[in-house]
Amino acid sequence: MNPNSVNSNWVGSTRTLIDVNPSDLDDVAGRYAEASTEQAAYARVLHTVKTASCSPNLQGNPS
Repeated sequence: MNPNSVNSNWVGSTRTLIDVNPSDLDDVAGRYAEASTEQAAYARVLHTVKTASCSPNLQGNPS
């Protein structure tokens, strides 16, 4: 299973998401850690903090 990267840390899970090739349902492309609600909320907060610390031009706002 491939873990998720949150704030440059690899985070595992007890649940797995399976990525299947839609043209061949027997072809499993990968297995990934399913983030918990808490992990997703933590990643969202980190993203918001990092985005807010960028200059306005890096956020796509007009100068």
